[in-house]
Amino acid sequence: MKPKRHNPNMYKSGLENKFQEACKLRGWELPYEANKIKYVIPASNHTYTPDFTVTNNVYIETKGLWTGADRKESCVY
Repeated sequence: MKPKRHNPNMYKSGLENKFQEACKLRGWELPYEANKIKYVIPASNHTYTPDFTVTNNVYIETKGLWTGADRKESCVY
């Protein structure tokens, strides 16, 4: 099953699209999901893809409304 995308050309959500448009109004052209950040949870390797890259070490992740159930599912212990 293909993941649903708000904008099939690029963004996964309307918030990401609105954020990028707001950045463009300020003259900022931020790369979207341009980097993969590797991290380790004990006994397993993972990769994280931030939404926007500002500089080499500064990233922006946009998030919509999270319910209590969403937060519980996304917690890493």
